[in-house]
Amino acid sequence: MRVLWVEDEEQSVVDTTEMLVECMDCRVDIVAAAEPALAALTSAVPPYDVVLLDIVLPIGATDTPLMSPDTAPDVAGYEALRVIRQDLRMDVPVIVVSALGLALAAAVDDLGATAVLWKPLRFEVLRDAIDSAVAGRH
Repeated sequence: MRVLWVEDEEQSVVDTTEMLVECMDCRVDIVAAAEPALAALTSAVPPYDVVLLDIVLPIGATDTPLMSPDTAPDVAGYEALRVIRQDLRMDVPVIVVSALGLALAAAVDDLGATAVLWKPLRFEVLRDAIDSAVAGRH
């Protein structure tokens, strides 16, 4: 299973990534900014099975930006989700992973997030969310 993890605090996902690889036989690619994540998502062969997306991210830069350069870092992940669902019309499961409050849940749900998980992550909760998201897609 291919997982795209969009998280700018890479050190915070190292242990969990190792568990995903060992326990779920995942291939995990970590991208630290929104635009490079969108580029990775649109060019992936084979495609990603699931995206783990933080909300507070740098925008980053690519040759073909998909997001407004005026996007604030505190909503770059939110804007990336909007691009995935509305502009690119991709149905890949997107699990939002955030330390932000409950108001976020309604906003990302309206944009088509598959699930919302709160930091700090527990591996069992993440594993179950990924299993559920991928099973719901098939």
